[in-house]
Amino acid sequence: MSARPILSIYRTLMRSMTALVVLCFVLFSVSGYLLVLRPSLDKLAQASMRDASLPLLLGLRDEFGRLEHTLAGARQMVSDQAEDLLDDAGIRSLNRSLIPLLIANPSVTAFILADAGGQGYLLLRNPDGTWTNRITHPAAWGGRARFLVWRDARNLIAESWRETNYDSRTRPWYRGAVALPANAAFHWTEPYIFFASGQPGITVSMPVRSELGGRRVIGMDVLLQTVSNQTQALKMGQRGSVAVLSEAGAVIGLPGEMASSTSALLKPVTSFTGSPLAATYAQWVNAGRPQGQQLRQNQDGEEWLAEFLPLVLGDKRLWVAAYSPLNAFAPWSDLLPLQMLALIFGGAVLAAFLSAWVARVISRPVEELATAVGALAEGDKVARVKVRGPREERQLTDAFN
Repeated sequence: MSARPILSIYRTLMRSMTALVVLCFVLFSVSGYLLVLRPSLDKLAQASMRDASLPLLLGLRDEFGRLEHTLAGARQMVSDQAEDLLDDAGIRSLNRSLIPLLIANPSVTAFILADAGGQGYLLLRNPDGTWTNRITHPAAWGGRARFLVWRDARNLIAESWRETNYDSRTRPWYRGAVALPANAAFHWTEPYIFFASGQPGITVSMPVRSELGGRRVIGMDVLLQTVSNQTQALKMGQRGSVAVLSEAGAVIGLPGEMASSTSALLKPVTSFTGSPLAATYAQWVNAGRPQGQQLRQNQDGEEWLAEFLPLVLGDKRLWVAAYSPLNAFAPWSDLLPLQMLALIFGGAVLAAFLSAWVARVISRPVEELATAVGALAEGDKVARVKVRGPREERQLTDAFN
């Protein structure tokens, strides 16, 4: 078995110093990433996500609050109305008051009014700018309804009768308002399909009393497409999105990565198999539906962040869901491993050069002294060594000389 070669002091110093410097550099880089860079990246992503989702949440809250205020303002218009809602003069009077109100609130598609006797009034905004009244009275007319189409608040275009079998008292907006507790002013329905337009929407309603003490319910319809337009226009980072969901998990506001489609509204989020929204929702449900807590998950090898914020409407609660790949907030984050490897490699090369120089400075006097000792052993009694290097090496050289 051959003897292991003995390294020179230069090589020993260079290897030891290089290994020590590289080890320190690696430890410093890894600890810096784990303790400083990664937490900073996470905080940046969290703050960016909150900055994107919070304006939508506050905007919807303000919008729905404004609708409640508008509905409360319309209460006086209705309470002044005569008990008979079927009177032509009364219908015209309501239209003159309510058409300007709906024009001032473009998110409202219809105003509805009904009393305990079954009389029902609807003012519907049509896509062509005209207005339609639907007047119902099941006790007097059965399932037939009277329809009036208006160019504006004063000019009638057409009148017709149709079989609708509509009774306001069976609708969720009426029943919810009648059942409101004494300390509640407004009732928000669950999202549902409007009877008149066939469009998905949500209704805010409230009970009122007429001047003669009769009980009535008034309400305003809001299309879900209005909410969806806001969510689809909002982006988070490069690929993140925001959606609005019902408590039961139905989609109320579509995220930006989905095509705008009325038919997609009110579908369960779980039906969008393979979408980032479905994966995010499943993780949120499995985590116990935390409120305002940012979640992490891996989708197809990519790390995502998600957050669900509540939007309270009366006794109902909607959820604003924000989700995005982590690298959407810091595009350079995917290159961090390669950047760290390049940094460590560069540090190792630099450490090798510096270690070689330091090792040479320290080892040269020792090597020269070793050469002189060898010459002395061979009989050269005039061998001398130049005094240089650290103090201990200088003392050793002086002693030899």
